[in-house]
Amino acid sequence: MAESTRRRLDSDDRAPHGSEFEVFVRSDGDDPMRHVGSVRADDADGAYELASRLFAWHANDVWICPSGDVARYTTHELADEASTVDRPVDGEEPRNREWS
Repeated sequence: MAESTRRRLDSDDRAPHGSEFEVFVRSDGDDPMRHVGSVRADDADGAYELASRLFAWHANDVWICPSGDVARYTTHELADEASTVDRPVDGEEPRNREWS
């Protein structure tokens, strides 16, 4: 397997109207941390509360990291894999929810 060539992405302000935080969770103490998404909040405590509701209600561990402190490297353009999605008609948004 050939080695990938990665380049560093610009570290522009990703959250011009607040602070953005990256969210990492671990479901079990033996599992590795995994990135599950990003949230915007005024501070780490607010980011933790939002992340817990959105991504981490099942996790044992939640790590919050300011996005500006994360160096991102990639082998592709981020927009390369982006696709456009038509907005759903009112009341027809397909969502799956799991409630326990």
